[in-house]
Amino acid sequence: MKGYLSRFRLDYVRTLIYMLQATEYHAWEFVKWCHRTKDFGQVMRRRVLVWTNKARLLYAVITGVQVAMLGAVAVLVFWPTSGIALILIGLFLLMLLPILLEFLLVLVVKLGDFFITRPLAKKRIAAATEKLAGIKAVKIAVVGSYGKTTTKEVLKTILASGKRVQATPGNMNQPLSIAEFIMGLSGDEEILIFEIGEYHMGDVRKMCEIVRPDFGVITGVSEAHLANFKTLENIKKTFDEIRAFVPDERLYLNGDNAILADEQGVKYAQDGMAGFKVSGVKLRAFGTEFTMNKEKVQTALLGAHNIGVVVLGMYLAEKQFGAKREAVKRAVAELKPFEHRMEPKKVNGAVVIDDTYNGNLEGVKAGLKLLKSLEGKRKIYVTPGLVEQGKKTAEIHTEIGREIGFVASEVVLMNNSTTQFIQKGLDEVGFAGEVKVVDSPLLFYENLPQYVAQGDIVLMQNDWTDNYA
Repeated sequence: MKGYLSRFRLDYVRTLIYMLQATEYHAWEFVKWCHRTKDFGQVMRRRVLVWTNKARLLYAVITGVQVAMLGAVAVLVFWPTSGIALILIGLFLLMLLPILLEFLLVLVVKLGDFFITRPLAKKRIAAATEKLAGIKAVKIAVVGSYGKTTTKEVLKTILASGKRVQATPGNMNQPLSIAEFIMGLSGDEEILIFEIGEYHMGDVRKMCEIVRPDFGVITGVSEAHLANFKTLENIKKTFDEIRAFVPDERLYLNGDNAILADEQGVKYAQDGMAGFKVSGVKLRAFGTEFTMNKEKVQTALLGAHNIGVVVLGMYLAEKQFGAKREAVKRAVAELKPFEHRMEPKKVNGAVVIDDTYNGNLEGVKAGLKLLKSLEGKRKIYVTPGLVEQGKKTAEIHTEIGREIGFVASEVVLMNNSTTQFIQKGLDEVGFAGEVKVVDSPLLFYENLPQYVAQGDIVLMQNDWTDNYA
């Protein structure tokens, strides 16, 4: 009953809009979240509502309905001639009001999607597809379970050493956002790079039909979105949809990913590719250095896992697009860590590596490999775990716990449904360091400067939105 009464908070409608926004307006995910929420006063713990035009419109509509229904309840209950039957009906409507508001939100979003969003999106995508077909630029599509945005940005920077290059911004990797990017092109670009996302079987094919790529990159296959795809094989099949558009000799695969190691295509990896041989790797807190064919290469990107992507960019720039080595090396030196992706910062004398965008097992292992290679007074590992791991949730997080136990001296876990499994893995390897379980992630991050000290190395991997528990 206490949980249900929390639905009568003054900020209840704002909380509902936030929940809908956090689930990216996926109605079923929103309904499931509402159903499992015990206290609506504890929902916005990690982020806040972003007041977009859509959010404002929904808030106005639902608040208007709420006020109207409260007015109706007041009439039924307090009207002088109301009998016991009308009073009971009024009280029943009052108790039912929060649920009605939830489903009204779903109805409004569904109707808006069906009658407005989808038709407009279809027209926009058709116009963008037609425009792109008339642009002569070489098109590169980047797909994979992880590392898509980093790979896209690395390729963009390096290939721009000799060509006019544009790439889809941020992590905008769905049909409509790709269409918006296309409509903003001038038409004189020489190379276009598209990040392509996936949530369901067929997504890669649909977007490749818009892009019609000449080259493709598969960054890796992991358990990300396993809850949607059910099996790793289904995830792999989704990425393989790009093969209908790109021949094997122009399809580049991350050879460091075990699932892709034996697949057809050109492999790139930490030790190089196709005559570009890497050696002498040095990992540091603020950059990476390696030797490629006896030449020193330096980049501010962190982690050995980024070396293969850099080499791929160098290979494409020189072998496919005719760039000069010195120009390519200058471009590599200009690469900087991307926001929340192995991004190092100085905090109160400590080095804090922000990898909170990461959300897959391969990324966790890459981060731990970096943490192990660095020297620090304390090596502190911070994580809430991974989301959307489906039936492998327990297995994967127990493995993560074991991996952390071999590297970290202290562990900070954000308290949620995966915490027990990470702790189980730590116990299995006899981890003797301190384990801190945090109930308020936002409060912990805000007070991080007081938690760390000079000489500490802190790795923060992954972050959860509030719709994951």
